[in-house]
Amino acid sequence: MAGRFPNRKPWIVVGVAAVGAVSLLTLRRFVDAPDEPAEPVCSIQLRDVTHETGIDFRHTDGSSGRRYIIEAMSAGLAIFDCDSDGWDDIYFLNGAPLPGATVDRQPRNALYKNQGGFRFRDVTDEAGVGDTGFGLGVAVADYDNDGHPDVFLNNYGSNVLYRNLGDGTFAEVTSRSGLTKPDPSFVGAGACFLDIDNDGELDLYVGNYLSFDPDAHFPRFINGIPRYPQPMEYEPLPDSLYRNRGDGAFADVSRESGVAAHAARRWAWSRPTTTTTAWPTSSSPTTWAPTSASTM
Repeated sequence: MAGRFPNRKPWIVVGVAAVGAVSLLTLRRFVDAPDEPAEPVCSIQLRDVTHETGIDFRHTDGSSGRRYIIEAMSAGLAIFDCDSDGWDDIYFLNGAPLPGATVDRQPRNALYKNQGGFRFRDVTDEAGVGDTGFGLGVAVADYDNDGHPDVFLNNYGSNVLYRNLGDGTFAEVTSRSGLTKPDPSFVGAGACFLDIDNDGELDLYVGNYLSFDPDAHFPRFINGIPRYPQPMEYEPLPDSLYRNRGDGAFADVSRESGVAAHAARRWAWSRPTTTTTAWPTSSSPTTWAPTSASTM
């Protein structure tokens, strides 16, 4: 693959990222702590420079107090050079208001252009990538071989494909590309571009976590305390596999490839990085099953 696409640059893509908080508790026994600061335990030290960068993105989980299962899921982000200027830009995915939630301003995704020197500028409007769906997974690749990285969003609700026009702007081409989600109740997760049949065209694997219907939600409790639903309380779903036809559109080959026969609660997905894979020579879709995915 590396020799086939000499102009392609690697992009760092996080399909779905979980956000947590860590607390460090220090016990004072019988003596006071010394006045001088302790020596750092690691030579690598990090400093929060968010306020210096110009990035003011804030994520919303869409919650209203009803404890829907997707509230507990944070979104992915993508780090890639969206305009081929040699600087990696950052694309943040956002949530959306769920039933019962009220917001002063509609949440949306945001693209920040890297201006160098740890400075970024919000170019969401001019780039045309301010999707307002409930964003979860994201994958970036040059699916049409024009030298510009394109963006696929695996949402709860409608999925989105943005084609990079090469001038700092994107066009939403989901319907014409054949990537309309089969069921908008599917909760998106990881997604991955890869060449399943070694024809030089990047295909797309789309993970499906579970099917979520707010109208079917009911309160859950543990010893009288409200709790969130657990993934195992939902039926598993098969994933989707789309073959790149080479004309800007994809064909759903989930059934003929065998992917549709394997139901799971897919959360993350990654493709092999080895260059010694024995690729099939047939032009028909390969029959295979996912083996390097995270499920619940």
